[in-house]
Amino acid sequence: MRIAKNMFPALRHLGKKAMPVFFLMLLCARAPRASDSMQRIKFDHLTIEHGLSQNTINAILQDRHGFMWIATDDGLNRYDGYAFTVFRTIYGDKTSISDNWIVCLFEDKDGTLWIGTNSGGLNKFDPITETFSCYKNDPANPQSIASNYVEAIAEDAHGNLWIGTRHDGLDKFDKQKNIFTHFKAEPSNSNALVDNNIWCLYIDRNNIIWVGTELGGLNCYDPQIQKWKIYKYDPNNPQALSHYGVSCIHEDRQGNMWIGTVRGGLNCLNKKTGIFTSYRNDPNNPKSISNNYVTDILEDSSGDIWVSTSSGGLNKFDRVKGEFTAYRADRLNPHSLNDDTIWGMCEDRSGTIWFGTSVGGLNLYNRKKSKFTHYYHETNNPDSLSDNTVWAIWEDYESELWVGTSNGLNRFNRSTKKVTRYFHDPSNANTLSHNFVWAINGDDAGNIWIGTRGGLDCFNKNTERFTRYYNIPNNASSLSNNTVRCVVRDSDGSFWVGTNNGLNRLNPRTGVFTRYFNDRNTPINLANEVIRTLFLDSRELLWIGTNEGLCVLDISQNTLSRFSHDPNNYASIRNNRIRGITEDSQGNIWVGTIGGGLSKYDRDSGTFLTFTEKDGLANDTVYGVHEDAEGILWLSTNKGVSKFNPGIMLFRNYDTSDGLQSNEFNTGASHKNRKGEIFFGGINGFNAFFPKDIKDNPIAPTVVLTSFKILDKPARLDKPIYLADKIPLTWRDRYISFEFAALDYTAPEKNQYAYMLEGLDSDWIYSGHRRFGSYTNLGAGSYTLRIKAANNDGIWNESGVSLAINIPPQPWHTWWAYTLYGIAAIAIVLFYVRIKTRENLLASERKERHLSESLRAIAKALNSSLDLSDVLEQILSGLSQIIPYDGALVLLKHGEDFRIMAALGRRRDEPMKRHIKTREDSILAEIVNTPQTRLYDNVSGNERFQDLQAALEEEMAAWIIIPLVSKEEMHGMLIIGSKSRGSYQDYHVLIADTFTEQAATAMENARLFGKVKRLSLTDGLTGLLNRRHFFDLAQREFQRAKRYGSGLGILMVDLDNFKHCNDTYGHLCGDEVLKIVASRLRQSLRTTDILGRYGGEEFSILVHEAKSDEIEALAQRLLESVSSAPIITRECKNPLKMTISVGVALLADDNPTLESLIERADNALYRAKRKGKNRYEMD
Repeated sequence: MRIAKNMFPALRHLGKKAMPVFFLMLLCARAPRASDSMQRIKFDHLTIEHGLSQNTINAILQDRHGFMWIATDDGLNRYDGYAFTVFRTIYGDKTSISDNWIVCLFEDKDGTLWIGTNSGGLNKFDPITETFSCYKNDPANPQSIASNYVEAIAEDAHGNLWIGTRHDGLDKFDKQKNIFTHFKAEPSNSNALVDNNIWCLYIDRNNIIWVGTELGGLNCYDPQIQKWKIYKYDPNNPQALSHYGVSCIHEDRQGNMWIGTVRGGLNCLNKKTGIFTSYRNDPNNPKSISNNYVTDILEDSSGDIWVSTSSGGLNKFDRVKGEFTAYRADRLNPHSLNDDTIWGMCEDRSGTIWFGTSVGGLNLYNRKKSKFTHYYHETNNPDSLSDNTVWAIWEDYESELWVGTSNGLNRFNRSTKKVTRYFHDPSNANTLSHNFVWAINGDDAGNIWIGTRGGLDCFNKNTERFTRYYNIPNNASSLSNNTVRCVVRDSDGSFWVGTNNGLNRLNPRTGVFTRYFNDRNTPINLANEVIRTLFLDSRELLWIGTNEGLCVLDISQNTLSRFSHDPNNYASIRNNRIRGITEDSQGNIWVGTIGGGLSKYDRDSGTFLTFTEKDGLANDTVYGVHEDAEGILWLSTNKGVSKFNPGIMLFRNYDTSDGLQSNEFNTGASHKNRKGEIFFGGINGFNAFFPKDIKDNPIAPTVVLTSFKILDKPARLDKPIYLADKIPLTWRDRYISFEFAALDYTAPEKNQYAYMLEGLDSDWIYSGHRRFGSYTNLGAGSYTLRIKAANNDGIWNESGVSLAINIPPQPWHTWWAYTLYGIAAIAIVLFYVRIKTRENLLASERKERHLSESLRAIAKALNSSLDLSDVLEQILSGLSQIIPYDGALVLLKHGEDFRIMAALGRRRDEPMKRHIKTREDSILAEIVNTPQTRLYDNVSGNERFQDLQAALEEEMAAWIIIPLVSKEEMHGMLIIGSKSRGSYQDYHVLIADTFTEQAATAMENARLFGKVKRLSLTDGLTGLLNRRHFFDLAQREFQRAKRYGSGLGILMVDLDNFKHCNDTYGHLCGDEVLKIVASRLRQSLRTTDILGRYGGEEFSILVHEAKSDEIEALAQRLLESVSSAPIITRECKNPLKMTISVGVALLADDNPTLESLIERADNALYRAKRKGKNRYEMD
């Protein structure tokens, strides 16, 4: 356990706003320590910009499911590698976390998560409901927790929780009985806690409780014998505890107790001897601990001890040497710590170590991720590379590493971690000839040979002097060109030097160069004079890579062979631009090219076998090629490093997430030393690695479902989806979608996924890095959704996670439905046979009775409903049974004009004109003047009928127009039309008249009924539901909510100071105000909400599916809708400023009746009145 950040004495008095500035000043002012070298570990960062609720991290924990939990000053965070879920205090919700300032976290043996807060007591998290239970101090209950300020939590061997509090001592919590037992300081009792200010707790393997206090040192309690042992600070005893303030405690695997103190550094206690060994900061010793304020101690899975500090960064302790390596924030290095104050640490199951900082959020380090050691240039650090662009690497016989860059030569002593830099000095001929170094090699005398843009240099390590070889015009024995790109040494001791203008052979004894060019007149005719790479194989054949192909020179025979790309020969080399060459242990030659991949040369057949990106190679540009002791090839490319197994022809690729300096490497910047260590250089330094140490992350990741949606809506479950093992669906749920995550945090962006739906898919769907899937049009059946995942190195969790899904058949596809279908089919057949038998006998009778029966049936149907829309539908459908038509209209009088109430037979599904004006020359005017049924035939193109043609958007040739008359008053017209001339005869008119009498009466009855119904259900003034109708609807919704457990809310609204308005401006003005307020309230509601006038100036609102935060937001909107603008009426010249008061109540278990719920809302309303009006109150 570690100290809570707010308890550091030196920082306690800093305000929260001042602390980030303080740490930033430390960070910016910091100079690199002498122990810093160009090899550093890399940290990844997760901050508020990534979704973290706050950058101040107090504690970190990984739960048994694999989720990471992060305690901050502003909420509790759960992280799945991709997104944060934040838990905060929700006002009025007792199941939310009790305080946003989270101090400590602990998961007990049962998997329960316990959370200590700064002032909200102890919280327990329920993963099923994702809610919290809170334990707070109750002064009236001596068995409650001693304090609401919880600093530390631990669990003993018997399952009891031990709680360290601020100012109120130590508590033991019996989880079964919910009883807290208190241990407090007693000055007169030697067998008691010394200090009530508890900073940290630790329970060791012997079930001893170790307690770190603010002023009382280290307290140790044995619950079996109920004895306390106190380790005190004694400044005169170097073997005693180094400070009285104990901030963190840890027991290592050897049983040693490590104690962090506030000002005394780190202590190691030998429990057998009781002797402390202390480690303090020594400003003159860069290997000492970086700061005496120790905040946390972690022993990782490799046995390394990590020590975090306040403002001193992070320390890694070498227990053998007793030395610390410090890691500090460096604003110039984006991969360093981003904050020097670290409050807590945690190692997850994949080996990633999480560091929680004061203002920098989370810093992550995983040594498995950093497979390749990275060396690079650091500003202000002389023991780093002189430049990040690396072109050449060579290790001499004394194991010193020589690195050529775009800006100087570097000599790296890896034992002392010291770097010596060499640069060109124009005033000194004994310095490097040019700062751009292309190539490096060595001789038996220990001299280093360097190829630069200024020629070839020989460096004498004893004299520290450079001897230069360069091009001398008109001297054929000098270097052919000063840009030297590659240098190799043969068995005779001669150096072969590749330049931008030919190949040179140097006799180092005479200093004479022999030149070779692209010259057909010579036996050695190079493919091109720009030499990019050279390689001497085991047969003393010199392989020469150029921009125009590959050459091989037999040095002993002085003969040259050339290989170039032939588009018509698949077995030729794939590209002429050669960059890397090596020979494997089988004698095969491997060639890396620009854009042509990797080629293997078969000496017997003289052919090439090429491997490219299609075969799995990271990139088709290959710079460096080396074979390891296992016969595996390692390749540097333009997109990372490729590992190639020639036996099974399998590639494994690595990128920057594995610790590479960059994905882009450089020609010539590759080397393998005598120990088998490989070096690759590029544009951001170089990497060094032993191939046997490059191991895949062996831990298969935990896989969880993070989301499950049905028809694009989150599934409603009784537990979080990651805990669910089955999910029932309905027959309507034919579309599902889901999201998932692998809880391996080494490199989440490289985790891979696959899923399948057993019962539908025959094989896995490999989705790569995509973390979601979906299925549509699922049929009835039982399915199992399976998801598996691989970590960043492709290690799969084959068992993964599964979810059983059952979709029942559609009701009409069930066995009982098919039974009914069979019975119905038999009945239909029998009925059909019977009808056919009687059909001939009844045919004539049916014709005679058809008309009268139809009319009676239609009349009955018309009189069966008082709903106007139903009546109109019956009119048109009934009329079609007795008079065929192509189009029909029902018109009702609307003043002097007509309104179209129904239409059949329109050509297009477009909005139609709803009104028809009665023109003097129109046929409608004729019917209005003489309301009689008329038949019109052969009237196509007649302008008098154009309004009717336009209404139906069809040209009719014949019309029957029947006035709808009731009680000697015409209310409208029924109009039918046919596209064919002669369709209607006089008897159709008689039928229409008979039918229309019934239709007109039915329409008039429906109209009158609708008017009476509206008057009986609504308030005459405001048009809102009247009180009785509101209660009827509310009672129905109340019963439904109680039955299904859905939310329901009531809002009672009262117009403030309305009596004053009536008394001052009169009741007519008051009526206008009520109507305007009713309108504003209606506009603020959802369409599903029910608004009614309760009486006088009171209104009542019923809200479906109500939640606390939503209904409070609604109440606020209602307040603003009335008060936001003055009310202006015709009766009052002055604008009126009106407000309302609102009482809100949500349905609860103690509301047996609707009246009790309304009474609660009414009480809340009058509290709002008493508190000043123009506000709402929640009950």
